[in-house]
Amino acid sequence: MKRKNKETLSAGKVSYKSDLKDKKVWYGILLGAVVVGIAMERIWRLNKKNNITDLKQITNHQDISLYNAKEELIILGKKDAPEFTMKFKEAYPKLNEKLIQIQPNLVNTEIAFCAYLKLNFTTKEIATFIGVTPRAVQIRKNRLRKKLNIPSGEDIYLWMDGL
Repeated sequence: MKRKNKETLSAGKVSYKSDLKDKKVWYGILLGAVVVGIAMERIWRLNKKNNITDLKQITNHQDISLYNAKEELIILGKKDAPEFTMKFKEAYPKLNEKLIQIQPNLVNTEIAFCAYLKLNFTTKEIATFIGVTPRAVQIRKNRLRKKLNIPSGEDIYLWMDGL
């Protein structure tokens, strides 16, 4: 009987050791999974920070490019240069497309006039640049307002900025 008890105890110890070994393996696997999860989360955060930094740099570069293009447009606009309209279309392609969608019959002089408005030139400045009277500029604004269906109560400069 003692022998049976010893065998049973011996089998119990082996079983206990085996269970203990299995538990250690599972704890190791669980610990490994947690470590991998934490590492992946940190990598994800670093990538996210890097992506945000990259986007900020791209945005800053685009802002600088747009600023330079706007400065060039202002200089060309003040000279009433022939390439002013072309440069405006390059700098603001979406605005040009929207203007054409609203009124497909816009001619280049009207698009150039819209460019002056988009660049926030005053009536007097526009008159000086294109060599007409301020009253003629007001008349052009009203004609453009009718052609583009801009309500009379709405500021035409704000309307251009909203496009």
